[in-house]
Amino acid sequence: MRGPRLLLQCGLCAVGVGATAAAVWLAMPMSTRTTPAEFSRAFITCAAVAITLVVGFVAPGATAGAFTLERERQTLEALLVCPLPRRSLVLGKLWAALLGLGLVTVSALPVAGGVCMMIGGVAPADIATLFAYLVAYAGFTGALGLWCSTCVRSTAAAIVMAYGSSLFIAIGTIVIDSLFDLLAAGPRFFGDPPWLSVISPLFGAWSIPGAVDDFSPGGYWARVEPWVISMPFYVGMGCLVVALTIARVSRMDAGPLRREGPP
Repeated sequence: MRGPRLLLQCGLCAVGVGATAAAVWLAMPMSTRTTPAEFSRAFITCAAVAITLVVGFVAPGATAGAFTLERERQTLEALLVCPLPRRSLVLGKLWAALLGLGLVTVSALPVAGGVCMMIGGVAPADIATLFAYLVAYAGFTGALGLWCSTCVRSTAAAIVMAYGSSLFIAIGTIVIDSLFDLLAAGPRFFGDPPWLSVISPLFGAWSIPGAVDDFSPGGYWARVEPWVISMPFYVGMGCLVVALTIARVSRMDAGPLRREGPP
């Protein structure tokens, strides 16, 4: 946490957000470049999707080896005999893994918030909501990777399992709904975007800055933005996955691990 690697990651994240602003400016038509509000909304929307992809890629990998690496290094027995509650053990590993990611994400706040505050078009509440959304999503994906590390014995299998689950939620839900939309004979009852895609973090991050006027799913979710549905989903599912992880760690016994090591 104190080494130059973290500072380098924070700097690269800030530079990446700045590069996103430049790319959005160059990609916009000349007729809309004179409207600062349009540029500000387009920039914060693209930055939100990009940071969400980074969080979804880094968080599961940061926690997927929490317990499998302990097993592979023959240190899991010593960890389990520590006089620490299993809850503190799981939450401590989750916090330690996600703290660096949180600092890297927060490092993009001065750039993103400064640009939007300077030229207008995006409310400060939208920026605060975006970063709260990222915290909820990072907590959920981090907890998911931590749970995967208790289900398998190898780190490679835990990483594959964590990334597969994260990609399904982010992209697989959109693909499945698109396939159902193509196979549907008539208009969808739940409107557009489809009901399953609402839990995708990409839809949620895209809808927070208000870059589009009508991003509500329709049907049962009429006039409700996707992030209003997906953010409580991430918080609730994150708490559930953490509870399941604590239960699995509580069932681990240090005694049988002595027979799993080399003779």
